Amino acid sequence: MMLIVASGCVQQQADVFPTQEMRTARGKTATRVNAKILQASGLELISLDPALVEPERDHPIPPPSEMIDGFRIVGRTTISDRSEIQQLAEALKDGISQGPPFPAGCFFPRHALRLFAGKDTVRIVICFHCENGHMVAGAAEYHFAINRTGEAVFDRIFAEHGLRKAELPAVTRSKP
Repeated sequence: MMLIVASGCVQQQADVFPTQEMRTARGKTATRVNAKILQASGLELISLDPALVEPERDHPIPPPSEMIDGFRIVGRTTISDRSEIQQLAEALKDGISQGPPFPAGCFFPRHALRLFAGKDTVRIVICFHCENGHMVAGAAEYHFAINRTGEAVFDRIFAEHGLRKAELPAVTRSKP
């Protein structure tokens, strides 16, 4: 009996991975998010505590006005400067377009946007660390992968408006 073992590195071709279908879906999501931001009549930039609020642990539970999607709001500011709005929109569009094919399974968001368009409100919650995000627009919810490049834009605008970025939970700090 003969056993042959071969090992080596498998290089994935750019045209195979991610698939064209994944690239198309990612592009549509990036365009959808970008359009929502640019069409908004108002935009709120939000700093989040990345620890999900849990009733068993967090007493008292913050009121809904102090949370977004289960995460406590650390700070917020209204962005009205069209240049800043454009920068945020482009950072998200580029980050989603170039997002990883398989983001981490965790979600510790520290950045969020709340957009206002007439009676409609759109929420975009982002974890650059885990390279995950989601957008809720009415009854529709979109999940997306996002790379970390846009985080610098968000952090700069945070700082310019006096917002602080919350620390990551200790369990995540070993990841780059």
